[in-house]
Amino acid sequence: MIFGLETGETLPESWTPLDAVAVIKCLDEEGNVAYCVRSTETLTNMECYALLQITAQTQGQAIVDGFEDG
Repeated sequence: MIFGLETGETLPESWTPLDAVAVIKCLDEEGNVAYCVRSTETLTNMECYALLQITAQTQGQAIVDGFEDG
């Protein structure tokens, strides 16, 4: 769970979270969809960038795999 939102997946029981970065889809004060990025204070900009790149590659591959299967 992140910010009270279900993630659909949990970490393995033996893992200990150290840092996190989240891209959050929100509604702004005018009802428009907006996005923001939040990370833990000890995560460096380079680590944050790397985590987002890994996520983009993983999700991109999932999209490609979905097209190939469908």
